[in-house]
Amino acid sequence: MIKRHWEAWKAGGAAWDESDDDLFRAGVVLSVAAMDAYFTDRFCEALVPYIKKEGLNKGLKELLSNSGMTLEKSIEMFDNKRPKRVMSNLVRRHLSTFVTQNFKIVDKLYRCIGFEKPVTLSAQDLSKRKRLLGSIEKLVERRHKIVHAGDYNQHGRLNQIEYQKTFKRILEIRVLVANIEKLLAAEKI
Repeated sequence: MIKRHWEAWKAGGAAWDESDDDLFRAGVVLSVAAMDAYFTDRFCEALVPYIKKEGLNKGLKELLSNSGMTLEKSIEMFDNKRPKRVMSNLVRRHLSTFVTQNFKIVDKLYRCIGFEKPVTLSAQDLSKRKRLLGSIEKLVERRHKIVHAGDYNQHGRLNQIEYQKTFKRILEIRVLVANIEKLLAAEKI
């Protein structure tokens, strides 16, 4: 979407209007949504390997319990051909009520699979970029303005977009995700 926005801007034509930036705004919203989905999906992928490797801890027991994993459900899983998938789907359904755009929530979630130090801070340290999380948080804030207020300010005008800064922040999501993948790979989960 960002590329299409740039192509439309480059092609020129009719007078450019602030509302023509809606493709760019949509790109911001989808980028943050993709990050949110990544954190949830990757946690669910790591769940079973972590339990096999380390067993259950207090945080995981609580998460599984809150997800609906009861003794009755556990017994039902004996007859299921894919019990690990059932457990993972229970957790995934439960996590769909969470918003993993907030790094505190992400860190709390990943603490359940052994990351005592906040996983987002560890990824930022690995990236050697001191302001990585702060920059992405600004992108998340912008996403909220777009989604909840149509990106209009209190005077009823569209907020200006700083294209280079905003695009850089979208790319920083990739850096964060790549470094979290490295951390998970190092733990073999």
